[in-house]
Amino acid sequence: MGLFESALEGIVASAQERMQQEPGHEHDFIGEDGLLYCGTCKAARQMVLEVPMIGTRVVPIMCPCDIARRESEAAYKAIQEEQRRIDGMRKIGITSPDYREMTLAADDGSNPEMRAIVDRYIEKRDLMRRENIGLLLHGGVGGGKTFWAAALANAMIDHGSSAMITTVPRLVTAMSQGFEEGKARILEQVERVQFLVLDDVGIERQTEYMAEKMFEIIDSRYRSRRPLIVTTNLTLEEISNPRQMEYKRVFDRIVEMCQPIHVSGEGRRKAIARQKSEKAREILGI
Repeated sequence: MGLFESALEGIVASAQERMQQEPGHEHDFIGEDGLLYCGTCKAARQMVLEVPMIGTRVVPIMCPCDIARRESEAAYKAIQEEQRRIDGMRKIGITSPDYREMTLAADDGSNPEMRAIVDRYIEKRDLMRRENIGLLLHGGVGGGKTFWAAALANAMIDHGSSAMITTVPRLVTAMSQGFEEGKARILEQVERVQFLVLDDVGIERQTEYMAEKMFEIIDSRYRSRRPLIVTTNLTLEEISNPRQMEYKRVFDRIVEMCQPIHVSGEGRRKAIARQKSEKAREILGI
C-alpha cells in the first residue's frame, strides 16, 4: 500500500469512527446498496468515491440531520462568543455595580418622555455615531439623569457597540498614574470607545488644573468625532457662563457636541426611597 493510499485509508477510518459516535443516529441502517443511511431523514451517510490510481472507497458524508446540527452548533457557539465579547465590553466600560444595575429593564415608567428619547437614540445609534450627535442631560439632583445615561450605555453594549460610563475625576486620576504613559492610555480609551458617558460633570472641584485636564479629555473626544453623553446638575445658564472662565472652553465644546435635554420629573432617588418606606411599613405593620 502506497503512502498516499495509506494516509487516505487513515483519514477515511477516522471519519468513519467519528460518524459512528455522532448523536441522533441510533437507528441508522444499511441500505440495499450496502451504504449507511440516516435513521431519521433516510438520507445516505456514505458514498462511493472513485480515487484515481487507487480505486473506489466508501467515504462518510453528512446527511441533512448532520448539516442542521453542525449549523445549530455553529450558531450557538457564535452566540456564546458574542455574549463573551459583550460581557468583556461591559466589564471594561461599566466598572461600577451601580451603573450596571441601571438598565432599561429597571425603568419604572415615571418618565415616558425620556424613555422615548433614549429608545430613539438607541434605535438610531449608527446614525448618531456617524453624525457625532451626543446628549447633554441636565436638570435638578435626583431627576434620573444618571439612570438614563447608564441605561443608554448598557443598551449600547447589549447591541454590540462599545460604551463607557465614568466621571471626570476618575479619568483625571487614571491619567495621573504612570505619568505620560497613563495619560496617553486613558486618552486613547476616550477616543476609541464608540459611546462615552461622562456622569455628573460640574460636581468636581473646579480648579485650573482640573479645567486643564477636563479640556484634554473633552478635546480628545471632540477630535475623535464620536458621540459624547454628559449628565450635569448645572443649568444651561451656568454652562454658558461658568464662574471659572477656565471652564468656558470646556463647556463650549460640550454644548457644540451635545444636544441639551432637560430631565425633569420626580427624582428617582425619592421614588426609590418612597417605595422602600412603603415596603418597610407593610412588613412592620405601621
